[in-house]
Amino acid sequence: MSVEPAARPWLDVTPACGDRSLSRPIRIVLLDDHSAVRAGIGAIVAPEPGLELVGASGSEQELWPLLRQTQPDVVLLDCTTPAATV
Repeated sequence: MSVEPAARPWLDVTPACGDRSLSRPIRIVLLDDHSAVRAGIGAIVAPEPGLELVGASGSEQELWPLLRQTQPDVVLLDCTTPAATV
């Protein structure tokens, strides 16, 4: 018995956010006060074709200008970073 794709809506990979195309990578900015963590996450993200690390910051003070400059889709942040009240 064959099931048509329409009967399996969980297989639909159409973006749910309007006309956003999946043709460009998801842009990520990272906030973490540990340089080793920033480097490690960068090494994990780099080979992934659907992800792009567009910036990394070690402090909240560096984060805000970086967000304005890069306009990321996602921000990964370590909420235990000192003074991270973002």
